[in-house]
Amino acid sequence: MTKRIATILALLMLLLTAACSGPAGAGASSQAASQPASTVTALPDTLPAPDADEQKALLAELSGINLEFTDGKTVEDARRVCGSLLGGVPLDRLLVTVTDLFSSGRETPVADDEEARRILLVIGANGFCR
Repeated sequence: MTKRIATILALLMLLLTAACSGPAGAGASSQAASQPASTVTALPDTLPAPDADEQKALLAELSGINLEFTDGKTVEDARRVCGSLLGGVPLDRLLVTVTDLFSSGRETPVADDEEARRILLVIGANGFCR
């Protein structure tokens, strides 16, 4: 429980720091444009994975953001984002990663950085990402 709270607080501090340092996503779109499209590869076994209860809660919360976030792809995308989060990827790159992963193959793409932040908060707060 203490680890979960620490993870949530660290994520919130990261988001608040980014919000105070300038416009949301400033530079992220130009960075994304200069980066090649990411290729989907098999997930490494080392990435954290939610247990059954965490997965159920994760999908319930994410489907509140987008009704399409209810499948195995959603869980795989959340695991990839978790790996980036734990790897210390800067917020602007995290937002690009979330937008790319959670938009790919879906009818309704991630709308903006605010929606990407909400997805990121759900993943960070879920408990599996530690």
